[in-house]
Amino acid sequence: AFNKSQAQAPYCSVAHSANTCPTYYMYVGRFQVKQGATVLFDKADDQCNQTTNNVNYTMMSTKPSFTLSGGSNYTFSFSTGPTYNVYIGVWIDLNQDLDFADAGEYFSTGWGQFSTGVTNLQAKNVSIGCNGLKPGTTRMRVRSQYYGSGDWNAGLSCATVNYGETEDYTIGLAVPTSLSAGFYMPTTAYEGTPVKMTNNNQTGYIKHEWDIADNGSIDYTTTNANHIFNTLGTNCVRLKSQNCLGRDSI
Repeated sequence: AFNKSQAQAPYCSVAHSANTCPTYYMYVGRFQVKQGATVLFDKADDQCNQTTNNVNYTMMSTKPSFTLSGGSNYTFSFSTGPTYNVYIGVWIDLNQDLDFADAGEYFSTGWGQFSTGVTNLQAKNVSIGCNGLKPGTTRMRVRSQYYGSGDWNAGLSCATVNYGETEDYTIGLAVPTSLSAGFYMPTTAYEGTPVKMTNNNQTGYIKHEWDIADNGSIDYTTTNANHIFNTLGTNCVRLKSQNCLGRDSI
């Protein structure tokens, strides 16, 4: 058993000094994590947690709820209560040094306010970089607060604020185990007709560069590419892909 109402040492404890979450409902509601179309985690709207002793803090899990990979992009979506807009801050201990104070460990810059409504799930983009990431089990902190109190910033992971609540999650971090650029496309196409080139690596890569004529130029930087060939003949297409292990081309 563990105490859900206290931050698990050695991570810093937090508090929300106005014990009014059940009155004003400025909580972290539904929380969903997606990679592309795949749902990795989906917490139902659970309203206010642990409202005693002005803490409004909950340790949500002691085993990894989901795993994030370096060099990958995700969508974090949140809802809040029916009464007031909130700001939501997310911190992840990427290097497992037991704090949220290192560069790149705050993920909510520029997110803006989350509007009221328990079914109003609002999505934000989260990119997990490669630098400083240590694979294994670590901690993620999610905090909400009243919009009138101002936005979160990187230095407020441990701060006492008036309203809202804090949820901590145990999550996994991973790094890629392989590096291999690759794609497939039709072997023949009609002049003036769009051709779809589908990347073998839909997730887990930081960057893709398509060079349609293999002449050193970058024509597309999307995961997949569509191109119209306007001249007859044989064409050479090169794809360069990069993840946390390095760069490969085909």
